[in-house]
Amino acid sequence: MLITLVACVAFLAVLTAVASVTFAAAVSVTRDLIGQRGLARAGIGEPTVMRLSVVALCAVSLVLTTTVHRNPIDFLLAFSLSLAASCVCPALVYSFLWTGFDRRGLLWLVYGGLSLCVLLTLFSPAVSGTAYALLPDRDFDLFPLHTPGLVSVPAAFLLGWLGSARPWERAAGRRHAASPEAGRQGNVPAPGRDGPWAGIGSDRDGVGRK
Repeated sequence: MLITLVACVAFLAVLTAVASVTFAAAVSVTRDLIGQRGLARAGIGEPTVMRLSVVALCAVSLVLTTTVHRNPIDFLLAFSLSLAASCVCPALVYSFLWTGFDRRGLLWLVYGGLSLCVLLTLFSPAVSGTAYALLPDRDFDLFPLHTPGLVSVPAAFLLGWLGSARPWERAAGRRHAASPEAGRQGNVPAPGRDGPWAGIGSDRDGVGRK
């Protein structure tokens, strides 16, 4: 009885996770990839497109599962955790603790962390070079670590800071402020005061008074 109860709870948990991910992917396909203009151009309602997206995503998932079910895919667990740690964790930390975190920093963080995590996983021993890898007959494991999060998470934090702070723009502004041209522009006297324009305004005022 206890084993049956635990199995039912585990099955419901997995089913809930799969349903949530499928629904989120369908919404992303409908609203981000197709968009309102695409829906209006095709003349199809949003609920219909979401249903078709769910069917297409489930079909692709079944094909991929059937194709790789005989291969060791244990590395996907470490990859999913590293991916979440590289994209979600830095974004949450910066959003809660740093008021200067903006949209550019978020994009740099997400795309940079995602790309780096995928790239390091492809060249890790979990994919090739070992007997328990996804492709044991191949050998292109240039990255020695099994978990890419050890590199991708700090890199994502760095990319988020670079995209939001943009220190090169501040350095360029300081160099421009310290340049001789900026100094000469800031020291140009106003008309009617000391300098080469002295007397012009006063002469005009004198003519007006006369």
